[in-house]
Amino acid sequence: MVEWARLESVCVLIRHRGFESLSLRHARSAEAWDKRTWSKALRERRCIILASDFFEWNENQLQGKRDRYRIDPAFGDGFAFGGLYEINSETGEMFMSILTTGPNKKMQKIHHRMPVILDNEEFKNWFISDDRDEINFMMQPANEEWIDVILDVAK
Repeated sequence: MVEWARLESVCVLIRHRGFESLSLRHARSAEAWDKRTWSKALRERRCIILASDFFEWNENQLQGKRDRYRIDPAFGDGFAFGGLYEINSETGEMFMSILTTGPNKKMQKIHHRMPVILDNEEFKNWFISDDRDEINFMMQPANEEWIDVILDVAK
């Protein structure tokens, strides 16, 4: 079982048992360097969060009548999201958040943000780089060829 919990109203409790999970709050990459909550973690505690796919609701439609879309990797077994983590010094609990960025052309049709998706070649530098420009480059919207946006008819 993995548990992620709320830290300063940023991360939401997630319990993963089998196929059950709740939503996770995101940290906007464009603001992370300047936000007290995220800046130290962005410099010192970056992580990779793996996912087989993710879902977004079409925010361009009326609320309550929005279509849900599944976003799959165009190739490979899944996504590697750029994330941040904190460890509660009193309890030892780990808190995590997925970084988001602006949308690529495929995603902008349905949503104004998307997760930071790392390329396999960026993994090592994601963990070790101290170069702010390099980290910012890795947090740019993923190449649109990396994702397939599919209307989820089995909601």
